[in-house]
Amino acid sequence: MIRPSPIRLATALFATILLALAGAVAAQTTYEHGLGFRIDLPSGWIVDEDGNDQEVMLFVLSPENDGGLIIAVGPLEGGDRDAYLSGGLEGLIEPAFALVAEIPGVQRGDVFAATMGGRDAAGFAYQAGSVGGRFVFTVSGEQIYVVGSLADPAPSATIDAALQASVASFTLTNASPAGGAGGGAAGDPFVGTFRGDGVTLALDRAPDGSYVGTLTHGASTYPATATPSGNGLIGRFVVGSDAFDFELTMAGDSLVLSTGGTRYSLGR
Repeated sequence: MIRPSPIRLATALFATILLALAGAVAAQTTYEHGLGFRIDLPSGWIVDEDGNDQEVMLFVLSPENDGGLIIAVGPLEGGDRDAYLSGGLEGLIEPAFALVAEIPGVQRGDVFAATMGGRDAAGFAYQAGSVGGRFVFTVSGEQIYVVGSLADPAPSATIDAALQASVASFTLTNASPAGGAGGGAAGDPFVGTFRGDGVTLALDRAPDGSYVGTLTHGASTYPATATPSGNGLIGRFVVGSDAFDFELTMAGDSLVLSTGGTRYSLGR
């Protein structure tokens, strides 16, 4: 059942997922969706889709009926957006745990960093008396992408292996509306991942024409937003409760990032 934001799953889902999938059809190995993503699903598993033109949720069940995967994509909005802008992917850990927080006896396990679709991702493990699993999520543009697992305790290693393989295969495509999560408008010089001088800047074009992404310096990654200004962009990145301004301009085939009196030359 799709909720206003796919990162919010009802507790009832975990009690009814096996019954809900009883009549679903066999999944193909590779699944591609018009919202701008492609993912490999375990061959022979069962898939059921619910959604609309803004969000989608896939339930993927193992043939042994011992658990499965949940893939959700939709707008980053409301409290999730606020948490991301203030704390980056780490800021989304607590809102993401709300996915399973009402399962009786559930405990949150390890919080971990990951990669998903070539982007930084975050995740958490959880365990209750009867089920357990992990959720991994990333943000691109105005979209949040979530891949999680739900399993009985005994076969959880099998389900977790399926989760790892699906997360590793997750790919953003150019099919998303308005060039959002799929990598932005074709030919946009400010869309992509740019590196140089110890800095990595990753930006996507949002549906409203602004830019959303991350700025990485050293081992730390911060959420970043920007808007067009003249022939470049002006924006800011957030470090904890502080925000820092930056400018981005073209210099031949490179970008120049200026912030705090320092200039960084970035290339693809």
